[in-house]
Amino acid sequence: MSNWLRAADLTSISGELTQLHLVLDQLKDDASVGNSQVIPESLQAQILSIVKNCSTVIGNLNNVLQKHSGKSGAVKWVAFGKAEVAGLRMSLEAHRSSLSLVLELVSVSMSNAILDGMRLSFRTTSTTSSKIFATSQRSWPS
Repeated sequence: MSNWLRAADLTSISGELTQLHLVLDQLKDDASVGNSQVIPESLQAQILSIVKNCSTVIGNLNNVLQKHSGKSGAVKWVAFGKAEVAGLRMSLEAHRSSLSLVLELVSVSMSNAILDGMRLSFRTTSTTSSKIFATSQRSWPS
């Protein structure tokens, strides 16, 4: 019965970990596309800091689960474990939300980089077309 109680209490943290995993995968995919200029260095530092904090929270979660195992685990879980895990879940949620915002910034940054590339390509094509047109105008007999 104690494992069932714990499992029910851990459902929300499991969902939060799943969402965190999805955000981290998307960030990894976005970071591997394009050049390193897509994610500014200051933002990279913040991402690393948030991921480090997530790792700390997950380590703390493991410690709580270890601390509340054994014969008296169920009693300790009801008395202390649930509250500790709830606090850790809130911390994970805050970190995941921060990473989601970073992901949005990266997406905007990638969109801007694509638009800048398209503008440059358009200017280059336009300039080349103008030169070709000017050359063709001179070569036509008057």
